Amino acid sequence: MGWGQANISELKDRAVARADKSVRHILTSEGLHEQMNPRNMKVRECIACDDHPNPLPIALVLDTTGSMERVPERLLKHDLPNLLTCLERTGATKGYMPQVCFCGVADTGDFAPFQFGQFEADNRMDDWLQKISLGGGGGSERMHEAYHLPLYALARKTKCDIWKTGGKGYAMIAGDELCPDVLSRHAIEGVFGDRVPHDIKTKDLIAEVQEKFNLYFLCVATGFYGPQTIDVIFAGWKHLLGNRAIKLDRNATALPEIMTALIGINEGVFTAEEVPVDLRELGCDAAIVNATAAALGVNPGQSRGDTPDGNKRRRGPKPL
Repeated sequence: MGWGQANISELKDRAVARADKSVRHILTSEGLHEQMNPRNMKVRECIACDDHPNPLPIALVLDTTGSMERVPERLLKHDLPNLLTCLERTGATKGYMPQVCFCGVADTGDFAPFQFGQFEADNRMDDWLQKISLGGGGGSERMHEAYHLPLYALARKTKCDIWKTGGKGYAMIAGDELCPDVLSRHAIEGVFGDRVPHDIKTKDLIAEVQEKFNLYFLCVATGFYGPQTIDVIFAGWKHLLGNRAIKLDRNATALPEIMTALIGINEGVFTAEEVPVDLRELGCDAAIVNATAAALGVNPGQSRGDTPDGNKRRRGPKPL
């Protein structure tokens, strides 16, 4: 997979057509879609081709439990074309062509504990997003979901050409719970069909993933838990990932802008402090700028049109 070119205009048309539909009517799967079933699957690939000699794998893992329903809904109705637009206009990927893979994660006891899409460069990424099935309530353990399942998949079920030159892809998990400390070998066999000799510690899986991907956890303060509990959850991820644990508001406002910013900052294209000015130059409204700045922990600056000349970017976003 990975050939072709994304048609952002068509993706926007799809998003507009979905505006009045509920997310569960947009999604095409009532159960675990056969093509997203990770059981006995070998690998998901992000491979160079004539169209894209420099592909950049970007995996976005979505918590599919009820409290997180807003995130896939926003992606389907708005955020996917915005993500591609932001990546293109800011030059965040530094000349690499993004190939996006959508995944879903719930609890090991869910009918679809993990759903694994394919890396795509064109509008088929939206088709994979539509195949994701939403679950119901949360996990069997309070404040935990099976985020170690996508960690296992990213570490051991992906193949990306960027690794050959010492580069890394990007993996972002959007969720609102903690991750269990250990992934059992029984869960691995049940979900993936793989037989491993022993359980695997989550911290060891994270280390494996970080050899191949720049890993982030996007902690969405959904309101399912109170502010103090969300702080505990966020602190747990900070312990695991340090400053690559990022807190978002309950609607995951500015998800495309935040993802773009994290990629561009890591690639050295711009600094965190420059992001709000770039977003204003892109025409983003104050809510998007403020949400992005809050997630990055920087000052949002002044409203559009009021920024002093001394704070303006020396490199503006590319015109479409």
